[in-house]
Amino acid sequence: MHDPRLKPALGLDWETAVRDNCIMRILLAEDSPVYQRLISGYLKEWGFSLQLARNGTEACQLLEHPDAPALALLDWVLPGMSGLELCRTIRSRSANEQSECGAARDGRDGKG
Repeated sequence: MHDPRLKPALGLDWETAVRDNCIMRILLAEDSPVYQRLISGYLKEWGFSLQLARNGTEACQLLEHPDAPALALLDWVLPGMSGLELCRTIRSRSANEQSECGAARDGRDGKG
């Protein structure tokens, strides 16, 4: 599930590292089960803690929490709210904070 080399490197157990934000948490907003498994597998292998959202609305709700993940990877085309709309929403909410947002297309919409 996570890279066992992280424990000695951090001197912490996995749960403590995640709780204390030593391990970066990432929100993955992806509606395709195939891409969810693929991307999730890489992120977990690289040692990240992962939270999944299957649509833009769910991702938006998860990002409203004070303990929301520091990074969100968003699909461009999502049910409920697109990745682009979600980026705009995040930027408008955090006008006083530094935020970077990006969304990616995989070509399923026929335009990429």
